[in-house]
Amino acid sequence: MPLHRRGQVWYLRVYYCGREVWRSLKTKRKPSPEDAHRLEAALWAEIGAERQVTERPSSPVEQAIGDYMAALEAGRRSPHYLRRLRWVLGNIAAALGSPGLDGWTAAALEKYLQDGLTGQGWAAGKRPWRGRTANLHRDQAGFFLRWAHRRNLISAFPLGNVPKAREDHYQPRTHDRRAVVRILRACRVYDARLRNGRAPWMERAVRVALGTGARLSELQALDWSAVDFRRNRVRLIPGKGRQERVIPMARVARRALDAVPAAGRQGPVFPALNVKYGDGLMRALANARLPHCGWHSFRHTYISELVRAGVSLPVVKELAGHKNIQTTMRYVHMTSKDLDAAAARLPW
Repeated sequence: MPLHRRGQVWYLRVYYCGREVWRSLKTKRKPSPEDAHRLEAALWAEIGAERQVTERPSSPVEQAIGDYMAALEAGRRSPHYLRRLRWVLGNIAAALGSPGLDGWTAAALEKYLQDGLTGQGWAAGKRPWRGRTANLHRDQAGFFLRWAHRRNLISAFPLGNVPKAREDHYQPRTHDRRAVVRILRACRVYDARLRNGRAPWMERAVRVALGTGARLSELQALDWSAVDFRRNRVRLIPGKGRQERVIPMARVARRALDAVPAAGRQGPVFPALNVKYGDGLMRALANARLPHCGWHSFRHTYISELVRAGVSLPVVKELAGHKNIQTTMRYVHMTSKDLDAAAARLPW
């Protein structure tokens, strides 16, 4: 059922004419399947359309993937994460070509990953993966197979014998202050070119990302009800993991959100970011002839700047929402100027 929980309240969501229609159920208790079915039928009647019924896939693999995605959707996973995961599992199923999960053996999965790294087999003619990308595909397949094993869809968990690929430690780039100024100027020019009554949002989204270290999925799920101007706090709902985090806003993020009129502080903070999550930033940088960067680079910049400012690593770990401090260390990027400044601070 299309049930979702935001904060403590359950919502009902349906898709109609290419848009999402949300209705609050105004309850903190999850409705029963019968009540959810009745409320969904009432919502379809309210918007004046017939309930869209999708046929259940005939292939056992497609059925298992559909049930797995429904379980994740009920667990408040972000739409971007779900689209990416469905694409990964669909590619694996198409490459293996097995109608049942019995074809997802260790040897078949290892060959699938090796073909992606070398550009052979099913990946012929495509750009080869990095080791990190292969390991991400391996981990996502493992999560799905572990879920299937718990539900007795497969007799044994086959991924334990598949080794991980060697990673090249590729990390998104970080930005110094000059680069940040250029990016914000490019986003400001992009916002000025928006037409058809659309409100500018690109520069504001970049400022919030730089001032909170929010992931792309957290920016997409950010709602005005999660912004507390009185306490200077923002509640972020992560796309990976299930634990929310409430963190203070830096000045750059506070000023960006405070500039929005009170009449416009309803619903999602960045509704356009949910539709085209990366195209706008790519176009803004391309128009300004700046190097391309992703949204995650702003999170790396946020963490690196905290460390440069002298914030201790345990505090940075809590602000970033990491479970392990070793993960935080992967986000810290030091330059030669930082090393020279550290050596100059010695008393001798």
